[in-house]
Amino acid sequence: MTDKKIKLPVQKTDADYEVGYAKPPANTRFKPGQSGNPKGRPKGAKNKRPRLNEERLKGIILDEAYRGITVRDGVAT
Repeated sequence: MTDKKIKLPVQKTDADYEVGYAKPPANTRFKPGQSGNPKGRPKGAKNKRPRLNEERLKGIILDEAYRGITVRDGVAT
């Protein structure tokens, strides 16, 4: 074996830029000072309880609980 080290070619980030996997187009990348998803979930949104949905579900359950049913006793079908 030899003790020579292989030098890999250095890639220029701006000059050889290609669009592909993990390389989005330059105009769609985040601007300096901007990070993450600016229109994403607001802080504390996971801790809020959906009160409107609970009331709707409660109403549906009560409607089903008091729904009339037809009972046939001793009738062969």
